[in-house]
Amino acid sequence: MKLRLDDLLRAAGLGGGGAIWGLGLARLAAEAGFQPSFYGSPTIVTGVAVVGAVAAITLQLRPRRSPRSLDPASSKFYLFFFVLVALPLPYVTGVVAHPLAGCVLVIGGAALALLVVWENRPRWVPPFVLGISTLALYLRTLLPSVGVADTFEFQVVVPRLAIAHPTGYPLYVLLGKLFTLLPLGDVAWRVNLASAVFATAAVLVLYLLLLRPTIFRQPQDACPRSIPIRWLSAFLAALTFAFSSTFWSQAVIAEVYTLHNLFVAVILWFLLDPFPFNLSRLSPARRWQAIFFLMGLSLTNHLPVALLLPAVALALLWDRPRLRLREWAIAGGAFCVGLSVYLFIPLRWPAINDGEWMTLRGFLFYVTGGQFHAALQLDGWRDPARWLIVWRLLGQPGGWIGLALVAVGLGRLTLHQRRTLALTGVTFLAFAAYGLTYHVPDVAVFLLPAHLILAVWMGCGASYLTGLIGLLFSSTPARMKRSPSGRKRPRLAEIAARLRPFAGGGISLLVCAVFGFHCLSR
Repeated sequence: MKLRLDDLLRAAGLGGGGAIWGLGLARLAAEAGFQPSFYGSPTIVTGVAVVGAVAAITLQLRPRRSPRSLDPASSKFYLFFFVLVALPLPYVTGVVAHPLAGCVLVIGGAALALLVVWENRPRWVPPFVLGISTLALYLRTLLPSVGVADTFEFQVVVPRLAIAHPTGYPLYVLLGKLFTLLPLGDVAWRVNLASAVFATAAVLVLYLLLLRPTIFRQPQDACPRSIPIRWLSAFLAALTFAFSSTFWSQAVIAEVYTLHNLFVAVILWFLLDPFPFNLSRLSPARRWQAIFFLMGLSLTNHLPVALLLPAVALALLWDRPRLRLREWAIAGGAFCVGLSVYLFIPLRWPAINDGEWMTLRGFLFYVTGGQFHAALQLDGWRDPARWLIVWRLLGQPGGWIGLALVAVGLGRLTLHQRRTLALTGVTFLAFAAYGLTYHVPDVAVFLLPAHLILAVWMGCGASYLTGLIGLLFSSTPARMKRSPSGRKRPRLAEIAARLRPFAGGGISLLVCAVFGFHCLSR
């Protein structure tokens, strides 16, 4: 069989990708203490890289008669390569230094690459893998016993059904009490477990949200539907949010912020999608009643969820739902039912305060966090130092690459999904402004909903770029479109098809060259 230059470039690119993954595995084995010599001897390191390259190239040389074989002329070949290289590369180059994070990148890269080429894959497999891997890492790093500050307080308050510091957080206390009934570990560990479960649920909701048409829209003339653009982009965006340092730190201790972000994600889903959670029979009235109930209920966990109210108001003005007065009354009642969880505080107050009942004034001061009002300085936006702090914290989850994907996602939403852009933009600005004006040492945790919105935009940008990659390297014959003059006009798909033989191997080698230059510069 005659080898073409394109075949050699593909083999070189895929071999480089396999070598990078092999280096990541070698570093992980060395830092985990299994084989320290793997990353200490140049000869062994070179050998591991060669083995990884040979293993990756072998996938290209497999017989194509099997439906699950990796066709090197298809888009899946390139998605396989980019996933295999992009995830372990930060760990190999030292950008990511934590061994647990490296484990996620190396093993996750291999798992995602295999999922990409798995034909007839059940739809539940990617979210199942995401949920299991996320929860497993959270449990591996979970605080084993008592913590400090607010974490210690919740570990004491939750088992006794006592009242936490203002604003009381009654919903978190009640839900956390359920976890203390589990026959696992000690009581403090069980309360910490609640945060890990809430965090995993928030990551899964983010993943499912990114699959909805209100977020993802495949580019015109995109590659065949068999190319996993949608779930792959959503998976990577959700994974980025799940293992961002601030969110991860809150997922392993007893705190309210993971449940808070779960509510933000669910409410956003109801606002953005007419049929959330695939509830095709959900009427507009029931949808808005559910939104009102969730808003009331979420306020009993963490008061800053009120920053979603501008997005709710904008959605009402945008959609103009034609609800009858009775249906609006039910929505208001649903909001009050959700908010009624706050009654736990005055009802429980006498039991822990020597029979003394809570006054109405004291109750309002308590649930609104009156003692923290001084920290909210509305002129904080005038302080340049606050802008630098917030900017640094907002760029933390994805770095410059993530911000670049955010820019692409914003551009895509501006052109095709203006309602989604408006609702997510208002939400992001509200939480970012709160971070500017709320002067507390742990302001990073209050910006987590803004991180979630950035992950949504990042997933949108990644889906668009992945679609373009799939289009660029698709082996499907391009369709032709006639111009008004009657001549055939090549569309983007045809141009991409003509450039595909050269761009495929070229980009593969370019990534490997960048990696080599980075290693030499170190």
